[in-house]
Amino acid sequence: MTNHNLLIDNYIFYEKHHRNKLNILMHIICIPLLVWTYAFFLTYIPFEYSLNSESFYLKPLVFNYTSIVSLFYIIYYLYLDYNIGKKWIPIFLFICYTTKLYKILYPETALYNCIIVHIGSWIVQLLSHKFFEGNKPALLTGITQSFTIAPFFTLLEYLFMIGSRKDLYEKIQKRRKKDKVMEHIQLKKE
Repeated sequence: MTNHNLLIDNYIFYEKHHRNKLNILMHIICIPLLVWTYAFFLTYIPFEYSLNSESFYLKPLVFNYTSIVSLFYIIYYLYLDYNIGKKWIPIFLFICYTTKLYKILYPETALYNCIIVHIGSWIVQLLSHKFFEGNKPALLTGITQSFTIAPFFTLLEYLFMIGSRKDLYEKIQKRRKKDKVMEHIQLKKE
């Protein structure tokens, strides 16, 4: 149940806005922070089912909006690429657990700290686009793609850096070449 065509289309869209190595590095750092802080903010929506356990380690095991949103991301990522989607399951479980744990451990400062990190991560990315990339962020041309695909491509960039998923990388390379040929043909027609 994978859809590599959709994955490749989205990757190429996202890649057009992220070519500079420093900009990519800023995104690899900031996007996980944004995902985690966004998930943390969801813990403040008053909807939660817990185990009602006295154990400190089990208290963060809850079903809340963070869990629901994480589930949708996992399903979508499994659809894009089953093997990469599977890698997201423990990541989202970690996010669900640690956001609730952080809220329990630091009830007075957690929200303030997460707001600062969240805003700071957005600022770093926007400045990175301005000064390193020299273009507008993908967010301005495809908001839905940016919010759904950015975390996926952060992991994908990392996998490509360590030499994993060469099969997918080769498919992306072939599509890039095909797109360049088609673009060249269209320019000749004009």
